[in-house]
Amino acid sequence: MMPVTPDWRLRSVLTFIAFLLPIAPLQAQRPLWTTGHKSDDSIYMYRVGTASGAASEPQARQEAFEDAVRIILDEIMTRGGLDGPGRAAVRGQLALKTAETVPGAVYLEEGPAGFEAWVQVSCTLAERDVLLREIADARARLQARADYDAQLHARWQEAQAAALRGEHTAALELLKEIEYNYGRIMTPAFPLEEVRLLMGDLQAQQRDNLAARAFYETVAGLSTSTVWQSEARRRLEALPSPPRLWPLRSRWQNRPVALLCLLQTDDRPPARFTALSGILHRDATESRMSMRDLAGWQPAALDQIFDARDAAPAAKAARDIQTDIALLVYVNTDSTLRGQTQEIMGVQMPVTDTSVRFMVIDTRDNRIIYSDEFRELRGNRSDTRLAERIATIMISNYLAPKCPALPASDPPHEAINPVANGSR
Repeated sequence: MMPVTPDWRLRSVLTFIAFLLPIAPLQAQRPLWTTGHKSDDSIYMYRVGTASGAASEPQARQEAFEDAVRIILDEIMTRGGLDGPGRAAVRGQLALKTAETVPGAVYLEEGPAGFEAWVQVSCTLAERDVLLREIADARARLQARADYDAQLHARWQEAQAAALRGEHTAALELLKEIEYNYGRIMTPAFPLEEVRLLMGDLQAQQRDNLAARAFYETVAGLSTSTVWQSEARRRLEALPSPPRLWPLRSRWQNRPVALLCLLQTDDRPPARFTALSGILHRDATESRMSMRDLAGWQPAALDQIFDARDAAPAAKAARDIQTDIALLVYVNTDSTLRGQTQEIMGVQMPVTDTSVRFMVIDTRDNRIIYSDEFRELRGNRSDTRLAERIATIMISNYLAPKCPALPASDPPHEAINPVANGSR
């Protein structure tokens, strides 16, 4: 019998322990390039992108590829000295056209959370140099924008100082310039609402309540901030009531209006209703609207234009006198109804003898913005009294509360010298 040595006993115990322990699976060896990209050579630069938690192998490979491209672009932008607020904007304009996956440089693993991937990507040094030149140009543009911002911010400080000194005209000129050029600021240091409220305040201090109202209404209508809206409405409540045509001024974007008012009595040919035209011109002037008579155009049958809703002839005539809006009013009086009565709910009432039809046209596209009609009693009223009555009903009951606004577009602007040329 062979003697049992201590060494043999030790080996037996170790073998038994190893048998009892669970056997761990062998981990695949990750390639060395996954922890450090290949060194750049004379033609290409190389970077490694990673992805984790992907639902599939193709998704993991794509996400890792995009990560490598992002790393390359970020490195190029940093090398080009592109930092600050303009970096994100320039980044969106850059694209790698020569980015490719290095052959054999894709490695994937699958785990409980999904797929992980490592992808090594190359791009040419020639493209890198092209991007560096583009970045240099972008930096120059960003610097110019920053200089512009600084100039406009300085204008704002000057305007505030002028307002505090009571130099209304100088402050308003600066503020007009700031408002006009505000959209070109890259990083605003003050809200546009504050500019417009200050413009309104300066106008109110000079007793120009309509100009002040225009600025306050702009803030109340366009601002997305409830704070600025409340400030504007508070100021509006302190102003006197505006003229009755005032709501149409902003709704029609302060565009020039062509006007034609015709009066027809019985079967006689229609004639210009000068009393009504005069009242509407007066109202337009009070609301600071530009209104011009359609002096060179008078259709043979305006009622047919209303019946057919054919805006083209009037729109063309209005364009000929450089107006963007046309207001047509057709008044027809039937004298045979004068003095007649009718029973309404057991009460004898006079029969209305006059019909009023009106139409608002956007002459730029021959589109009828709004049209309506009503009846009124002329009786023994003079043209002037009838015109005043018609104007009151038409504006207060129809145009002001019901006529819609023009589609959003850029209204005409007063020419203002830009900051860029250093003019004041």
